[in-house]
Formats: sequence, structure tokens, C-alpha cells
Amino acid sequence: MDSGLDIEELTAVYKLLGDEMRLRVLALLQGNELAVGEIQKILGIGQSTLSSQLALLKEQNLVASRKEGQKVFYRIPSENSRKLNLLRAALENTASAKWHARDRRHLQKTLLERSESSRDFFNRQAAVQNLPSPGQTWQALAHGLMGLLSGRRVLDLGCGSGRLARRFAAAGNLVTAVDNSEEQIRLAKADAAGPNPDFILASMEATGLPPDSFDVALLSQSLHHAADPAGVIREAHRLLTPGGRLVILDLLAHEEDWLRGKFGDFWLGFAEHDLRSWTEAAGFRITHFEITPPSPEYPDLEGVLVLGEKKRNDE
Repeated sequence: MDSGLDIEELTAVYKLLGDEMRLRVLALLQGNELAVGEIQKILGIGQSTLSSQLALLKEQNLVASRKEGQKVFYRIPSENSRKLNLLRAALENTASAKWHARDRRHLQKTLLERSESSRDFFNRQAAVQNLPSPGQTWQALAHGLMGLLSGRRVLDLGCGSGRLARRFAAAGNLVTAVDNSEEQIRLAKADAAGPNPDFILASMEATGLPPDSFDVALLSQSLHHAADPAGVIREAHRLLTPGGRLVILDLLAHEEDWLRGKFGDFWLGFAEHDLRSWTEAAGFRITHFEITPPSPEYPDLEGVLVLGEKKRNDE
């Protein structure tokens, strides 16, 4: 028994974990942040039922919620606490449950639908890549590119129509650019101006590229389109050599829900805590973190710049 919890708290936690539906919800949220509608779809339950279950879990601090525009996302808090340690111990034993494999299949389908939604948006609206989007300030870009020299192997994850990839290639770098939109890759390959990077059609979370292959990984205004942002950062870590550099340019968390319709954003920016947590958990040392000022076109939207270094094997 955990001596740090009184008997009432301990009884409340065990009672919550003893309900199969609540346990299924928690298993889905293990390592994932899901919207209420996504959880409903995966489990096939009504909103009122799910809301009641989530309220009970939140009351005991086993889940945390975050409102983003018109959506509410839930996740298991990342900090260590006695209650959360009990929860994690319980979830270690759910793999053998009869519902576990089915729920994981439905979860993977939901995450795939996120990715396909972004891909379909950019396939239909290829011209949006030529519009100045929030966070694409020259100041942020200049800071993000500082210290990057020629002769590097550069990976551009979520390259869109390839404008930034071409700039890197023109500077004398060997560039591989990845996007999951067939139309964006077609446009990128069709643009014959300047050096032509190697454009690859793949998801940012699973590129299929060999590990330890790049010196620099760039995520420029692409992470908020990802189905699994933390998974993209983990993939960047896998692909970088020890000592390789990560550059993230994106938006700070905001409530401008209209960006979803105009620019196909899935996430409304990111909180500083999340970006730091994901980057460090993936195995990077954060060397620079900066909130960048808004652009004149979008004065209410701040950007964020993260520079990271992949830890070497002896660290």
C-alpha cells in the first residue's frame, strides 16, 4: 500500500480503476492526447456517458483537460504522483484484456484519420502554401537558421511545396524533404527553380528513412498539422546522428479556431511545457527556447522557436 495516500484517496482511485470503461479510456490516453469526439468514436459511447467518466477521472487528477478552440482534449498528466503511479501500474497489465487490441486498432485508425485530414486539405488547397501563414516571420526564420552551415545533411519534415527545402539546397546542403500530401510533393518536384532536394511522400511520424542519417532536422510550421506531434519529434531524433540539431518553428498555444479552416491546422499551437516535455523526452537537450513576436498579418499569434541537440551516446 502507498503510505502517501490516505484510505479514502486509495479507495477512490481503486474504485475508478476497477471500472472497465474508465480503464479503457485511460488506456487510450496513455501516451496520447485525444479529443472528446475521438474517444467517443473509438469506444462507441455517448457524449454524456463519456463526460461523466472523464469528470470522475479528472476529480482524482488522473486526467487533465485542455480546451483548444471548440475542442476539448484529454490526456494523462506527465508528472509523477502517487495516484498516477498507481494508474501507470494498472495500465501495464491491460494488454491482455479482451478489449485492448480492438481499442488500439481503432485508436490507430483515428490517428491515421488526423493525418489523412491534413493531407486531403493540402491536396485540395495547394495554393495555401503560397500564403503567408501565422508564425512565418523572417525574424523567427533567421534565428532558426543561425549556425547552420553548408555541407550538412538536412531533413525538412512537413516540407509543403518545398520553398524552405530549396533554400537549404541552394546553400550547399544535401536536403531530403518529406510531406504526406501527394499534391504538395508533386508541386515541389515540378518546381525546377534552383537545386532540387530529394522530395519524399511519407508521414512525418514514420518516414521509413534509415536512422542516424541527418545532421539537421527542421520542423517549420508543420508540427501543428501532425497527427502525433510528440511522435514526429521522436522520429526526428531517430533520424539524426548523435549531436544532430533539431529546429522547431511553430505557433504558441492560441484560441484562433479559424486557422483550422483557412490553413488546415489540427493543433492550435503548442504550450511551452508540451514542447519542452516532448523534446526532452525524445532525447534532445534544448539549447534555445524563444517566444517570437507576431507578424503584422497576424498580430494576435505568437511564434515559438525551439533548438535542440541529440544527446551523444556517452551522455
